[in-house]
Amino acid sequence: MIPKNISIYYQEKEPTTSESLLSKNLNTINKINQIEERKNQENQKIQISTNPNNQNNQNQNFQNQNFQNQNFQNHPNNIEETTQNSINKEEKKSIKKIKCMHDISKTGISGDEKKVNQDTYFIFKNFVNSFDNIYMGVCDGHGYYGHEVSGYIKENLPMDLNHMIKSKKLNLLKDDLSEVIKQTFITENNSLLRNKNIDSNLSGTTCISVIYTPIKLIIANIGDSRCILGKLNKNNKWECQNLSRDHKPSLPEEAERIKKKGGRIRPMKDDDGSFIGPLRVYMKDKDMPGLAMTRSFGDYFASTAGTISIPEIGEHFFEDDDKFLVIASDGLFEFIDSQEVVFIVKDYYVKNDIVGCCEFLYKESCRRWIQEEEDTIDDITIIVVFFE
Repeated sequence: MIPKNISIYYQEKEPTTSESLLSKNLNTINKINQIEERKNQENQKIQISTNPNNQNNQNQNFQNQNFQNQNFQNHPNNIEETTQNSINKEEKKSIKKIKCMHDISKTGISGDEKKVNQDTYFIFKNFVNSFDNIYMGVCDGHGYYGHEVSGYIKENLPMDLNHMIKSKKLNLLKDDLSEVIKQTFITENNSLLRNKNIDSNLSGTTCISVIYTPIKLIIANIGDSRCILGKLNKNNKWECQNLSRDHKPSLPEEAERIKKKGGRIRPMKDDDGSFIGPLRVYMKDKDMPGLAMTRSFGDYFASTAGTISIPEIGEHFFEDDDKFLVIASDGLFEFIDSQEVVFIVKDYYVKNDIVGCCEFLYKESCRRWIQEEEDTIDDITIIVVFFE
């Protein structure tokens, strides 16, 4: 069970404008531009859609049909294991149509090594046979075959979940989807581990996924990719609401499960035997795999030490102050926290410049990576959704 206080709101601090951020460290920005030129030929876009003629990296506008104000029982905005509430005709919830959405996925760098983008993402429109519903998500692969694992989940999870919900004749607005989502994730992971064409013993992927309906969002997460909501409150202050949490060994309940399974938790050791970096998961009698998260698809050896592929599931019923959604891999959030992401995106939301928003988030992430790591930039994948 996810703690009831996991929905975190950040109050606005003195904002930093996009222009002032971009003007800093011009040499770094030039270096980022050079990286961009090297990767112009790369196929950046991987997208699942029921319309094969969709063009990638274009604004996508959605005019939702036949949605009148519907009344739903008051539901907490914190993220927790979901028990679907029944309809209450005395309570009204906001309807949020999508104004536009945009996405970007780019390969990082690691010194002079030629790198493969291990991130993938999916945008499955017409989910459960309704044009108003969209299933979208980001997968961040890791390990030598991480790109194959994330690619497998991108190709299979959206279609399989769509099939499972339809086969059970579940209603996205009225029925509890927790169990069918969990079972689909577990089944997907078992199929992956049995797949002889993909070595997932020491490779895996995160998956942060969101089912959008005009009434609510349903979030299912494993790993440390993230989903956040930008809100403009009644006092005209911008706030950030986390719709997921990172599954790290530092979380007490995650650490307890690992230890009960016989796994060990400690940082990595350098050549001198000193601990460095974040906490990682190791097998009981072997110094492997050293996974920095506690939930993922794949990662067979880590699963023997207590990692799982069961997602944490949450619901968010829309409110009037919900303005935009950001779903991204940890390449974005490593050096930019959720609060600052909202402060960046809000400037572009006001200008209705969603393409510029994604480009700036990517370039600013690269600048921070180079500033902190010099010759390393993680793969970065971002989906941004502006609501009307």
